[in-house]
Amino acid sequence: MDRTSLHMGLVMDPRGLPQGAVWLRWVDGSPYSALAVLPDCPTASPDGMDGCCEFDGHSGGHSWELADAVDQETAAEAQDGTG
Repeated sequence: MDRTSLHMGLVMDPRGLPQGAVWLRWVDGSPYSALAVLPDCPTASPDGMDGCCEFDGHSGGHSWELADAVDQETAAEAQDGTG
């Protein structure tokens, strides 16, 4: 399976589920999907104010890094009048 075509989406993060959260996973072009309970990413932001909202072992940046990038892009667009 081509790992680049694997997608994950958070379904719910129920209170009291010590194993993590419920995620939906699917592959491009496949009619099948599956639910999985995956452990939470244990990484906290450098200032300790935010935890990562992804699952343990996720690819890419942590959720607070992505939020910062979007905030910076939005501020830049507002400054140059494109946003």
